[in-house]
Amino acid sequence: MPQRKRSPPWKGGPGLVDRTITLLLQLGLVVPFVTVLMSALVACRVLKGNPRWPALLGVSVTTLVAVVSTGYFSPLLGEQSYSFPLVRWLTLPGETSLPLEIGVLYDSLSLTFYTLVSAGMLCVLLLSPPDSAEFADTVAPRYGGLLLLMGFCATTGIILATNFLQLFFCWCLLSMSLNLLHEVHLRTTLAPETARRHWWGWNALGDGMLLLGLFLVQTNFTSLDFLTMLQPAALTQVAETNRTALPGISVLLFFAALPRLSLFPASALLVSLEEHWSARSLAGINLLAMTAGLFLLLRCAPLIQAVPATRTLMVQLGTLSALLTLFSALSLPRDTHPDRSLSWLTATLAGLVVASVGLGQVGTLSGTLALVILELLVLVILILLAAWREQNGIPTAALASIKLCLMLLILLAVCGLVGLLPALILARAATDDLRVSFFIWLTVPVAAGYVAGLMRFYFSLADSHSSSKTGFSFPVLALWSATLGVSLLASLLLIPFPVVPSLWPGPLLEMLPPLFEHDWLMCSLFGLALLVAMILTWMTAGRSHSTATTEPPALLQLGRSHYYLMSLLDRALIQPLELLARTLSLIEEWIVSRLSRFSLERLPRAWGDLLLHMQNGQIAFPTLILVMTLSVLILVLMVLQI
Repeated sequence: MPQRKRSPPWKGGPGLVDRTITLLLQLGLVVPFVTVLMSALVACRVLKGNPRWPALLGVSVTTLVAVVSTGYFSPLLGEQSYSFPLVRWLTLPGETSLPLEIGVLYDSLSLTFYTLVSAGMLCVLLLSPPDSAEFADTVAPRYGGLLLLMGFCATTGIILATNFLQLFFCWCLLSMSLNLLHEVHLRTTLAPETARRHWWGWNALGDGMLLLGLFLVQTNFTSLDFLTMLQPAALTQVAETNRTALPGISVLLFFAALPRLSLFPASALLVSLEEHWSARSLAGINLLAMTAGLFLLLRCAPLIQAVPATRTLMVQLGTLSALLTLFSALSLPRDTHPDRSLSWLTATLAGLVVASVGLGQVGTLSGTLALVILELLVLVILILLAAWREQNGIPTAALASIKLCLMLLILLAVCGLVGLLPALILARAATDDLRVSFFIWLTVPVAAGYVAGLMRFYFSLADSHSSSKTGFSFPVLALWSATLGVSLLASLLLIPFPVVPSLWPGPLLEMLPPLFEHDWLMCSLFGLALLVAMILTWMTAGRSHSTATTEPPALLQLGRSHYYLMSLLDRALIQPLELLARTLSLIEEWIVSRLSRFSLERLPRAWGDLLLHMQNGQIAFPTLILVMTLSVLILVLMVLQI
């Protein structure tokens, strides 16, 4: 195999460090592939056994490799990266120097997303509800897990890709896996044909846009090594080499990631079905596809952010999509379709991240990545809890543990939203465009509504008293393990520990003091908006749960709806307005009393001094008229005060 010079080379001579780096690079992509291979053999009945155990073991080893690689490479990574070729598969016709090479690239961005997708997939396998026994068809239970693992392997290949050809190959593999996964589950749930056309059409759009972008990159940057195009230094060099081709490339890359990000209207698939989505399909939409789209966006950020028009498009489209998807999430009934509402909130998160990347200020990538890691892990766990509740019900004995874990996870999600502040504050200081400033300020209520959606799910789950519909027991230990794992990761991302080496992207709490000094108004309003959203959600949450077995009459339902609407209006609008009016009344009384006291104590002395100056001839006669007029006014004030 011909060797190419890679940048930078291994540090040090051949030894333990060299072998450790090589082993970790090889395991990064080999372990997910072996996991898929073993699961395929079990699913096809070549090997006997439960298909769950090979998947769980392989994903656990992948998560361990990701965590060890992140901890090992974090002190070594700075502006450098490590790559290793695994397979040189085929050569394009007429391009002997352009083979399809499968390799592994470790840098700060790829290691972060590698840890994210591995930990998220482990949570999916641990917390997914078992397949319902009511489906006689065995296709979904037999091949659903295998297709989900194929999507996981493809997403890992996208994240660790060393070149655009490998990224495009894994991108198409992810599209095929998700298409087959949804086809299997949609066929068992008797989905309408429009949902299939919707999903396949958006996937085809993303694949086509990425292919066009691939051809534009190869055509306009022939002087660069195409196999090292995804190196961070190479992308920066591309952004500085050919400015004329960047507008088309940046737009195509953004529209390739758009269907994966579930931006509006691509996310309308989530509400096109009346049936409940399966846990595997929800994991495919909200973990694998979302992670792949966000990674493509952040990996190609130097190409996208080099064009101001594309950045403006991302800010506007991301913020408006976040607003629309948030409205869709909050418009759904609280006690019905919680999985669909949380999926809308995931699309809202994607819109916020797109807007944050579009703002494109230097030094904001670390905050954006911390936001993506915490929010996606929390949302994956919440969506799995919603799927468990809809399919099998939640036992009353496990409700207390679930509520406590939910409270911790939502608190971590609120802390993770601090990652938006660097991009918002720096962009607000750098822009003079009124339209961009409007979208920056619009992000604040959207983030508050996102927190309100999470809190609403917590209260809806806390108010439910449903017992388990089947004999399956809820995995409380797995939920606690996932919650503690996310809490540990959040502590490393938020709090600077003097003993632990700083894992990239670094502690967010180190950024807060300089950010607050730079723009205290944005920081204060952002925190106040999140707090008000949590309080209003708590005020409008239901306090009782109906246990009636018979449906009440329609007139009684109308009366209850009217009473509930009026109580919501009273809690959310009238009571705050009454509090505001009372506060203004107290302020007015204090101001009037202070002015009256000032007028009675200070003004007569000042007017006496003025008359003394008039007697000495220092003040003109018209001033006397003014003094007499003011004397009459002060007399009236004294009478009114008495």
